[in-house]
Amino acid sequence: MRTPPHHGVAVDLPKVGHAIRMPRARREDASIVTVMRDGKIFFGDEQVAVAQLPLRIGGRLSHSGEKKVYIQADRRAKFASVKPVLDAVRSAGVDTIGILVAR
Repeated sequence: MRTPPHHGVAVDLPKVGHAIRMPRARREDASIVTVMRDGKIFFGDEQVAVAQLPLRIGGRLSHSGEKKVYIQADRRAKFASVKPVLDAVRSAGVDTIGILVAR
């Protein structure tokens, strides 16, 4: 299942059997980080380096009511590409991270 294009970049999400609904991830102002199959990283629709994520996320969350970041990774992305993103999001002071998947 490809993610909707209005949320930055489209990826093929991994499928799981027991997903929990996260309707707030569909908001236009949701903070979404995308990890592509080739390891490229996007914050919204802008490509960024993993080192830029904490500053970008911190800036966005200072203007947002929700202190949550959603990560969507292509189902073919290697965990070695996703782990630094998780670390960068945590270093931005975010404790609540949602992982977007397909049902």
